[in-house]
Amino acid sequence: MNEEFRKLKEDSLALMAGGFSFLQSKNFREAEHCFREAAVMRDQMPWKEDAEAAWMRAASWINHGDAIMRDGVSSRPGDALESMKKGIESLRYVDLGANPAFPEQKALALIHQGTLHGEMDNFSGAQTAFSEAELLLREHGDTTRVESRRLAGMLMVNRARIHLKEGSIRNAVSDARLGVGILNSANDPGAAVRARAVFCEALAELLEIPDGLNGVEDWIAEATDAVEEAMGILRKTGTTEDAAADLVRYGARIYRVCQPAFLGEFLTEWLSGNGPLAADETLKKEMLGELLLAKVELEKNVLRRAHETGYVQRQTEILKKLQAGEAALEKG
Repeated sequence: MNEEFRKLKEDSLALMAGGFSFLQSKNFREAEHCFREAAVMRDQMPWKEDAEAAWMRAASWINHGDAIMRDGVSSRPGDALESMKKGIESLRYVDLGANPAFPEQKALALIHQGTLHGEMDNFSGAQTAFSEAELLLREHGDTTRVESRRLAGMLMVNRARIHLKEGSIRNAVSDARLGVGILNSANDPGAAVRARAVFCEALAELLEIPDGLNGVEDWIAEATDAVEEAMGILRKTGTTEDAAADLVRYGARIYRVCQPAFLGEFLTEWLSGNGPLAADETLKKEMLGELLLAKVELEKNVLRRAHETGYVQRQTEILKKLQAGEAALEKG
């Protein structure tokens, strides 16, 4: 290693450390700046001839793209995608079999690449990148490693999100279901909650497609399990996760349409007292609207069948439960 290479390595490592520190404090703009500076330095290394230099260049560009995505993928997806491409390009000059971290890093970049293509409505590009990542993990991934399992689950969940975006609902349900199962053993509470949120979103979208209610009892049970498991994860670990609010939204939608008798209880458990999201006043207001909509739908049904005494009595009991949910949310 010549002196110039050594100096570039030392200086870039300091910048990378700074970038990771900024990531931890969620200062994504500063993290992005550090990673970019490190990447520009590492571009000067002989990365096509030296495997260590290639690995270092890949790490800096991939982390640069990741910082952009964390800052808000919708603002600069093209920049993030370009960084991922540079990282993947560097990894062509690394022996992926030499270290399990090498294929994991490439799989991460491909998953990000697929997600970015999907966000830009390039669905064929997204699926190509996801398929490459899937093949790579199948050939080089080590299922005894937590990181390999986490990436496999992340792949399924991100692909499910892009399936939802392109309207391929049943594929989204299938991939999200697999992602939830894989992430159960990945020791990442936040990812486990996010996976369940995507799964519930996909199940909720079944309500909008032809024959979507086929097997409804089975997938309602799955949605219920996903919500309860997420609540258990949040309470056990103390994790705070933005996706939990989405999980409540889609769970509420499913309950309102399919099992309105349980909607009030569901929202009470999440949003009142010691519920995981009891402090989220914006979500409470939103869910009060969901309860109101459920009441309106119930009243319409009663008017259509007002002559059926038994039916009216059952709907009256459901109405009382919805009103109890309203009271709980309003009380806080």
